Amino acid sequence: MLKIKKRFIFLSSLFVLTSFLGLSQSFTPNDFEEDFLFLWKTIKEDYAYFHIKQTDWNKVKEIYSSKLKTVKSKDDFISFLESVIAELYDPHFYLTTNLPSSFQLAPTGIDMWVEWIDGKAIITEIKKNSLAEKAGLRPGMEIIEVNHTSIGDLVSTILPQSLTKQDSAAKNWALRSAIGGDRISKRLIKIYYKNKTTIYTLDPVDTKNKNKATIEYGTINNSIGYIQFNNSLGNTKTIIEFDQALEALKNTKGLILDLRNTPSGGNTIVAKGIIGRLIDKELPYQRSMYPEDPMDSLQLHIKDVEYDVIAPRGTFTYTQPIVVLVDHWTASMGEGIAIGMDGIKRATIVGTKMAELVGAIEHIDLPHTKIGVNYPYLQLYHLNGTPRENFIPSVFIDLLNPLYKNQKNRDVILEEGLKLLN
Repeated sequence: MLKIKKRFIFLSSLFVLTSFLGLSQSFTPNDFEEDFLFLWKTIKEDYAYFHIKQTDWNKVKEIYSSKLKTVKSKDDFISFLESVIAELYDPHFYLTTNLPSSFQLAPTGIDMWVEWIDGKAIITEIKKNSLAEKAGLRPGMEIIEVNHTSIGDLVSTILPQSLTKQDSAAKNWALRSAIGGDRISKRLIKIYYKNKTTIYTLDPVDTKNKNKATIEYGTINNSIGYIQFNNSLGNTKTIIEFDQALEALKNTKGLILDLRNTPSGGNTIVAKGIIGRLIDKELPYQRSMYPEDPMDSLQLHIKDVEYDVIAPRGTFTYTQPIVVLVDHWTASMGEGIAIGMDGIKRATIVGTKMAELVGAIEHIDLPHTKIGVNYPYLQLYHLNGTPRENFIPSVFIDLLNPLYKNQKNRDVILEEGLKLLN
């Protein structure tokens, strides 16, 4: 039996700032053109993941320069920029201002993880306690229509226009954009499952952390500690709450850290504050690398590799075995904690693949419109050299496995974690 104590701290959404604009500011066509070129040049010089994309960034400039003449307002420009950014099909590259019509970002704004499998749009995971879960959607179902449009036709309208060749990552990005929908409209999702079709009506995903505890903690069977993070890895108060939880759980024989609700990421201060209570000496927990060393003026392709180090802290070190639970809503800093704990061999990671968000984020404001843009500027790696986005948990859970996919009302990831500690 899991006994939970809740500590309530009210949070705003992390990273995805969805301010719906109705501003009366006016800008000239030259303002829009200069902001677009500023963004295009910044990304060309600083974006850290061109090597895994099939995007022709020079073609992006060509395509969208000709479309600038249709931009008449700031709202038009936001939509225009969203299309530009979509050419890199990277959910970690986004505007910090959105419109009601903007696509939701994955994973913060989606409640189901969907992938193309053998040409079919298959649900591979449902977010815990989400609208989709409550409606009865589950892994293994095939999505055939969204809002009365076939999923294939809908995805084709979202795909980037500048690809040098087809890329399954781009198709999956477009698929999840289609499933997430916009910020205000209901989603009519037609499912084919067990030889019949059913239409599910879902509201948009609410990305705000309303009245949600920063963390929840308790014990399972009076012997296993359990701490769940509620999308709070960007709030430094989480460190204080974690310390209090760890004090209450210090006599447990094992600990579960549940990172399955961290879709909006966070910051390294919180990550180091958490891991620092679980180690007794300074340790590196991840590798980072710039696309090009800033000092490599001769372009000799010298790699600038760094290791991020964590130091112990607090009044005591928790030394019992630890399991970290992850899924597709473990994102960014959540992914960093998971690969860090795995790299220093301080925990066993249990779950599905994570959100696969790439890199550390840089923020810029465009000169005229002041629209904010976040983009990956630094590559991140597991200590063993594996790109963070490619990490697979050592105890990998395939929710399409017949052992799991028909199990209603069971938390199989938590069950597998408990098996390890027991």
